[in-house]
Amino acid sequence: SALLQVRQLFPDSTETLFDVEVWLAQLDAIEGHPELSVRRVNRALEIYGDAVPRETVAWAQYTLAHFLSRMDRTDQSVAILEDLAGNESLTPFRRATAAELLAALLSENGDAQAAVGVLDEAIAAESEMHAELVDRGVIGLSDQGGGADVGGARCLDESADGPSGVARRDPIVDDEHA
Repeated sequence: SALLQVRQLFPDSTETLFDVEVWLAQLDAIEGHPELSVRRVNRALEIYGDAVPRETVAWAQYTLAHFLSRMDRTDQSVAILEDLAGNESLTPFRRATAAELLAALLSENGDAQAAVGVLDEAIAAESEMHAELVDRGVIGLSDQGGGADVGGARCLDESADGPSGVARRDPIVDDEHA
């Protein structure tokens, strides 16, 4: 794989090595090996986590939370996402991503009220997070219809099966980190 070649080309770039491991974990997940994905991200965090920017670590952590949620390890996933969403040292982009993923996970597990609460807190906490969530289409103005009210806004519903309360993104595909 090209990612393995990147490791060989940049053996002294800690951040590149970290990124490669997380991207390889994503490929492992796509290929149906979620346990390997979790091990790979945890290993990358253990080896490189202290040497890469906090924002990059956060990207890996919510990617890990995504893998865990797909393995029915919801409690672990929720704990990671709650920590990230509430971490004021992170950028609004990272915090909004964690809040969005947390809300989607809660909604998928039948707790739409808690999902709306997560987004409501994100909106109240920081206007830049609110703007980020609006830009993504997770929330919109209350006159847009469909979905649950969230602090004067609504959670948009992408589901044809009925209201889920929260639009779902995939951090593997939708994250701007590369």
